[in-house]
Amino acid sequence: MKTKQKRIIVTLTFLLCGVIFQSAVQAQALGRAFGGALGGAALGSLVGGRDGAQTGAIIGGVVGLAQGAKEKKQREAQQAAYARQQAERERLQKAQQKAEMERLKKQEEQQENFESGTVLEIQKSLMRMGFDPGDINGKMQPATENAIRLYENKYGLLETGRPSQELLKHMLQHGG
Repeated sequence: MKTKQKRIIVTLTFLLCGVIFQSAVQAQALGRAFGGALGGAALGSLVGGRDGAQTGAIIGGVVGLAQGAKEKKQREAQQAAYARQQAERERLQKAQQKAEMERLKKQEEQQENFESGTVLEIQKSLMRMGFDPGDINGKMQPATENAIRLYENKYGLLETGRPSQELLKHMLQHGG
């Protein structure tokens, strides 16, 4: 009876060590092999004594090694898949950023063309109404800003010095 109790204690100790060791090495192939060998030895000793322990250790070690290798291969495949997904996400993000930059650039060009046309018309209206907008070229310049401020002041508008479609309409309604 005492021999059987000792075997049970030794077996449980081996199992506990195997579990702890397997966790510590996070299921690497050698960790699995060692854990399998410990578990096999413990179970083999219960069934067949010393000979059973040796046979169990060998079988458990081989099975553990095979399981560890399989898990390692699966982990590597998962890591490769994750890396591919990450690379695809980055590629898509760069493509979206590039498309957004192109959209913004196009929008700026359209805005500049619109503003240039508006500025040119405002400069012409200012000139017709006796204000000096500087060169009439469709580009904002200090003289144009000053002339707009003088116009806004004369007509009781909020002085911004900035061209706008609303300002152009006001000028056209007042002889510009």
